[in-house]
Amino acid sequence: MAYADLTTAQQKAIQNVLTPLIRPSIGEMQKTVHIWEQILALYNEPNSDFRIALNVLAAGDFIPNDSGLAGASAIKKSELTAVAGLFVDMQSVVTVWREATRLALCVKMAGINAE
Repeated sequence: MAYADLTTAQQKAIQNVLTPLIRPSIGEMQKTVHIWEQILALYNEPNSDFRIALNVLAAGDFIPNDSGLAGASAIKKSELTAVAGLFVDMQSVVTVWREATRLALCVKMAGINAE
């Protein structure tokens, strides 16, 4: 069945999810992917101040929370850098969301906000 053949209520049900939720969240996700790319570039660059400082810490050393984010707390270096750590997860997401077919779909969904 074509979209045009749906009832007005069915079309509205689809648009009520796509327009305020899915399309803008795709743009937000792409913004997050851009930020994560910058973070990963600093992490992967052995001479960045960030990487040099991180390398000095032991895996179990805690990094205090200076963010001011409610409920956030200190984290261990290993929670960032271990095989199951945050940076590995970030890289996985960036790899998927930067794949050409996925990126093209994101642009279809969110326009220039997804570039």
